[in-house]
Amino acid sequence: MASHQIRLSAIRGVALDSDGPAALITLLNRPAEPIMFRRGAAERLAHPSAGPAGRAAILAVLPTAQNDLALTIASHLVLTEEGAAELVTLVAKGQAPPAQRR
Repeated sequence: MASHQIRLSAIRGVALDSDGPAALITLLNRPAEPIMFRRGAAERLAHPSAGPAGRAAILAVLPTAQNDLALTIASHLVLTEEGAAELVTLVAKGQAPPAQRR
């Protein structure tokens, strides 16, 4: 368990300049990764300093994301006007669920 905490701390500490977002996008797009790591990557990529590429990456994953990953993505997207608008657009197009899947 300690190794999971160390890895999660490392994910949360990834710099959002240079190659950091690309590494987080790679992690986010690996369905076999434990969900806690994918959520951590999504949280970092939702940060405004990750820029449009970070937001685009989490928006691309949202339509097929598991419940807790989808909830993490949605809750972080609504923290900015741009993210909230893009989330509403995806829901309106039927590309993201309007409510948590059961």
